[in-house]
Amino acid sequence: MVDLSNTGTIVAKTSTRKKEKEKQSILKLGLLFNMSDTAQINRQVAIVFKGLSDNFDKGSDAEMWALRPTDFHLKVKNKDQPFIITGIEFFNNLIKVPLVVQVDKERELTFCIDEKINIDAPIYLFDAILNTFSNLSDGPIKINLPLGTYTERFFITFSNKTLSNNDVDENEYLISVYDKDGGTLIIENKLNLEIEAVKVYNLLGAEVFNSEVEKNKVELRFNLGEISKGVYIVVIQTAKGIINKKILIE
Repeated sequence: MVDLSNTGTIVAKTSTRKKEKEKQSILKLGLLFNMSDTAQINRQVAIVFKGLSDNFDKGSDAEMWALRPTDFHLKVKNKDQPFIITGIEFFNNLIKVPLVVQVDKERELTFCIDEKINIDAPIYLFDAILNTFSNLSDGPIKINLPLGTYTERFFITFSNKTLSNNDVDENEYLISVYDKDGGTLIIENKLNLEIEAVKVYNLLGAEVFNSEVEKNKVELRFNLGEISKGVYIVVIQTAKGIINKKILIE
C-alpha cells in the first residue's frame, strides 16, 4: 500500500502479499516552485498501478487536504476533490493520467520524477494545448505558466505518439493571422490541405472557438466574435494530422 509519512513525503509500504507486490507499479511525481527568494515548495503525488478502475477506491485513493494557491494534484473520476494518491489499472503504455495544475500568479514550475517502481517505459508530460511531449525520464521540465487553473491541459503518458494520423510536414505552409479590425481569424492554406476543423484555445486550455470546415479554400476566414486580448492556440485538424499555431490578439 501507499501512505504518507509525518514529513508529507509519500512512502510505499511493503506489502505482505507477494503476488500483488510483484504486479504493482508506483510513480511519484514532484512539482517544485519558489514561493520567495529563500523558500522552495515541493509537492509530491503518487500514482499506483494495481488493477483498479478510474473510480474512487477507499483503500487506494487519498484526498489532498492542504491544497496551496500554487499546486498540482490528481483527478479521480466522478470526484471534485483534489487527490494526492490514486490507484488505477495495471501499468501499460497506453495509460494517460490527468493532472490539475493551479497557479496563483505567473510562475516557473518544475515537474520531475521523484521515484518510479517497476516502470521501465519513458515517462512524458503531455501538453494537450501545445500538443507537445516532454520526456521527464531525461530530467526535470521547467514551464512558465500565467495565473489560472489548468484542468484539461497536462497529462502523464508513457508514449509520445500524438493523436494525429500522420506527422504533418506542411506546418510552414499553413499560416494563421488575426484581423483585429474585423475580429476575424484568417488561415492561409497555401498547399490547399484538406482542413476538417479549426479550434481555438486560451492558455488555460479552455476552448473559445470551434468550427468544422465544409469547403476548403486557399484562404479560410472565421469570425471569433468578442474575444479578450492575449495569446491563443489555434488547433487545425487536417486529413494528415493536427497542426498547432500560436496567435497574439492585441
